[in-house]
Amino acid sequence: MPTLSLFLPRILLLRRCKSGFFAFCVSAVFLVWKPFWLAAYTVSELSAFYRFGQVFLTWKNPAAVNLQYNLYRSTDPITSSAQLTSSTYRGFVRDHSGKNVRKSTLKNKDFFLVITEGQAALASDRGLYVATTTSDGIFYYAITVTDLNTGIEDKTILPGVNSLINGVQEYVAKPQPVLQTITNQSNGDISYEYVVWGDNYSTPLWPAFNNVGSYGYMFTLQKRGNTEGQPLFVNFADQSPIKKIPDDLCTNCNMLQPDDWMPNGSNTYWIGYNNSYNMYVQNSLNPKVTSGVVHTFTQKRLREILLWARRQPGVDSNRVYMRGKSHNGFGAMITALNNPDLVSAFYVIVAPVFYKTVSGDRREYTFCKASSDLPTDVTYPGTNDSILIWDFTDSRTYYNMHRNAHIPFGQGIHGRDDTKIGWVGSIKWYDTLNRYPHGGLWYWDRRKHNGKKADFTDAETFPDFLRFANNRSYPAFRYSTSNHNPGNGNASDGDPYGAYNAYMDWDYTSIVDNACTYSIYCYLRTLYVGGVADARQFDSCRADVVLRRTQQFKPLVGQTLVWTNFDNNNAIIGSGSLVYTGGPVTIPNVKFLKTGNTLVVNISTQTVGPCVKAQNVQAGNPMAEPTLQVYPSPLHSRGTISLNIRQTERVRVSVFQPNGMPAATLFDGTLEAGTHEFDWQAVGPHGDLLPSGVYVVQAILSDRTINRRVVVAH
Repeated sequence: MPTLSLFLPRILLLRRCKSGFFAFCVSAVFLVWKPFWLAAYTVSELSAFYRFGQVFLTWKNPAAVNLQYNLYRSTDPITSSAQLTSSTYRGFVRDHSGKNVRKSTLKNKDFFLVITEGQAALASDRGLYVATTTSDGIFYYAITVTDLNTGIEDKTILPGVNSLINGVQEYVAKPQPVLQTITNQSNGDISYEYVVWGDNYSTPLWPAFNNVGSYGYMFTLQKRGNTEGQPLFVNFADQSPIKKIPDDLCTNCNMLQPDDWMPNGSNTYWIGYNNSYNMYVQNSLNPKVTSGVVHTFTQKRLREILLWARRQPGVDSNRVYMRGKSHNGFGAMITALNNPDLVSAFYVIVAPVFYKTVSGDRREYTFCKASSDLPTDVTYPGTNDSILIWDFTDSRTYYNMHRNAHIPFGQGIHGRDDTKIGWVGSIKWYDTLNRYPHGGLWYWDRRKHNGKKADFTDAETFPDFLRFANNRSYPAFRYSTSNHNPGNGNASDGDPYGAYNAYMDWDYTSIVDNACTYSIYCYLRTLYVGGVADARQFDSCRADVVLRRTQQFKPLVGQTLVWTNFDNNNAIIGSGSLVYTGGPVTIPNVKFLKTGNTLVVNISTQTVGPCVKAQNVQAGNPMAEPTLQVYPSPLHSRGTISLNIRQTERVRVSVFQPNGMPAATLFDGTLEAGTHEFDWQAVGPHGDLLPSGVYVVQAILSDRTINRRVVVAH
């Protein structure tokens, strides 16, 4: 309460003072009185509890605004203002710290924070500070108030009022978000609204979320249809973290919608801000700095939310996908590239692939002056060298940095007539896709930033997310002869619409990825533009194939890799060998066919390592390599599978349907060297014919797996 409230009672007392005591009475009055422009305030009813690596402190606010609430922490009870030093100071919050300001602003209605799941929200007169525990022990807290009108902090300490009498037993742990409410969206989705807290302190288990003090950040986990064992789709849309996620994102899925918002109403471009920035002060009133560090607060918070979401019931943590449009697309892309160990694939729409502020832009206040290039708090892997901010905001940095490591599959669409972010061809984006071995599928057309004048439909550029997983490899293509021409960087030069890697495709169910062999079935698909098959189609093309995110196929440096490319009739259409020198395995100049082709890569048996074959080839068997043949092809209801092996070994021969499900196991046991034939009838367990399509015959040997495709046509 303000000291001014004591003024009138003390004046009445002064009038009763006797002669000789007047001076004393006057001095007593003016020692405690301050005029209204110097009024001071204090909180009351301070209490605290510990929860998952954080201490939740609440109090009753004074009836005033434009106040700052300062937190002090000590190993001893705080009983005197002398203990309020820089060593015990922790941070501050501002007005309405117990209110969900973000949701209240979005809904134009007051909502207050829930700090214990299942219990009521805080009362409207309560303040809140959530302090991250930085060391184990018992600690005491006090709250003081600074009047921002005068800049004066009232350091009055009243134990049991604004200072804890009993300490809080704390332990360093990973904090957890708190469920606020559960709502049903208009389309039947169930939305779980959460708030996660962080402050200006970090631990090995929890990063700092800002540079001033406690704040709670919203996000929602939404569930659609059957969610058990389903992927996690992350929708970047900083307009609102609680809105319904568009129906086109997925059908049966778990969905995460994070937020990028600060109390001053601005956002961080999904990155963070410099160490001089005050998130409570209007953006344009912050300084344009030329020194210091840009802290990636938002990126660090997103990683923690993502790690939490992947652990939730029903979520397949190996399948995490991200999507966003415009600057939200930039957020999706940068987050995916900063977390290649967590994210499987991302899709962006008219998103900048590189961002740098310009003179006069509002981001000069958030990051630094356009003429500066400050270091971030992120270092290049294996070094102590900080990544500069304009490298951090450039996706090409990550494509280069992770060239020999896992990286999420990227797909996107950009517009030649996009004057808001510019034509990405002008920064040689498509050259980047060839230069670095990450592939992806990237479209362009004549659209504007708002989507007008688009040639491709949304469905034509939307990725097949479900075939990507962190525990499944995929092929990246580069230098494809089927690529369209993006031009010389001028928006008017080159093909008006087109794509890189638009024709080449693969069947992820065909992938064999073991210690000694990698094989995959590829083909050329038909490109549609505006719902019509484009005039530019290919029966064949060539491209480098880079094996990304391989699980078991990991050759040793110095080993020889032998590759063979087969058409659908098992005829060899290409072959070669190379010495592995590290990084992703890259097979150059592979031929792709409209009718399909199977690329098989083996680790040579003539080199050292786990794939060296036993040299006990049966006498009289001159075969240098095992062979697997299927005939006739196409077959109608019955065919013969011929397997020739050069040594006695355990063998399993199976047939798989076009959808990857098993069709039959023809043999599982030990065979002697020589040729063995197996009869296969293309019928189901009840004698009904299996559907027509491309089936895979697979022979698993002791040191390799051989796949052959056969067309079943009834």
